Amino acid sequence: MTGKARKRSVMECAKRSLVREDKRAALRDAQLATKAKYHHPYYWAAFQMTGAVE
Repeated sequence: MTGKARKRSVMECAKRSLVREDKRAALRDAQLATKAKYHHPYYWAAFQMTGAVE
């Protein structure tokens, strides 16, 4: 995963988790936003939720 794609994914997820209660949905939305720019899963599929998400 490149630095730009990683930064985009993390920033999108953080921004969306501030607005939404559901962190899983925030991560999914961030991945979809990153996927729109970087189509290959190498760029957007590296992150996953673990542990309690509430």
